[in-house]
Amino acid sequence: MVGPDATGANRMLYFNFNQEGAPMFIVQVNPKTGEARQYSAPAGHFGGWGFIVGPDKKVYVGTWGTGSILCFDPRHPDKGLHEIGRPSTTESYIWMYTVGSDRKLYGCTYGNAKLISYDPATDEMEDLGRMDPKEEYSRSVATGSDEWVYVGIGSVEADIVAFNTRTKAHQALLPPDKRPRGWGEVFTGTDGEAYGRANGQWYRLHGGKATAIPEKEWPGQKTTPLEDGRALLSADLSGHYQLVEERAARPASTASSMPGPARASSRWAWGPEGHLRQYRHAAGAPCLRSGHRQVATRQPHRRGRRDLLVCRSG
Repeated sequence: MVGPDATGANRMLYFNFNQEGAPMFIVQVNPKTGEARQYSAPAGHFGGWGFIVGPDKKVYVGTWGTGSILCFDPRHPDKGLHEIGRPSTTESYIWMYTVGSDRKLYGCTYGNAKLISYDPATDEMEDLGRMDPKEEYSRSVATGSDEWVYVGIGSVEADIVAFNTRTKAHQALLPPDKRPRGWGEVFTGTDGEAYGRANGQWYRLHGGKATAIPEKEWPGQKTTPLEDGRALLSADLSGHYQLVEERAARPASTASSMPGPARASSRWAWGPEGHLRQYRHAAGAPCLRSGHRQVATRQPHRRGRRDLLVCRSG
């Protein structure tokens, strides 16, 4: 993802890498110089799913296995990737994060389909409870322009749930006959509003309600560009990433992983050549070691650029 440097400007790329038998780590890459630095998590955290830049310009990771919040502050890289804590004792995954209108982080979980929050201003974590009485996954989370947080539920009966950040009340938005088998999904659109999808039907989410809309009214998913206007199009298991000067088509997301020794997260996006691709990131890269510098060897790739992180020993 795109994130801040030590000044708070969006000049860096961040990737999170999972490992089996060793702590996960994040890699901070300067796409202009190719320089990269690695920061390892404390022992016991082997992988992360949730990945976001908070309102305080810090990078946050939600782990799998421990359901913990990890933090990296680009202004104080000497502190490394450190643990904030575990907001819920019942949850083992924090799948995704979003930032609410109250400037708190909200995360969706596995175990009991809960919603959790973290306030960077006060360092307070909270278990906000189950978003569905029976399902195990709250798998996606998004915010729009109001005080509501929206949660995608699955995987037996899909649903979309609205959570009010002021009252802390939540409500299911899909009627029983509109809850297909599978996943409810939620997104933040390029217009700053929240949208949902279940069984191929799109919804506009506002004011704690879901309004069915045709797919053509879905504006595409909101992304954060680098300061120079380039966008991160993809990152794959081999350590490559691709930057483009402008997004030629809108991206979409998919939730396909089950609990277990997950190695990577994935998303779908329209490539500049017009083909739908699945991109995955966060795989382990054993050649990378804490404190070592990496360089990026750039290769031209159609309209964008495909870069490879190369490990140097010593």
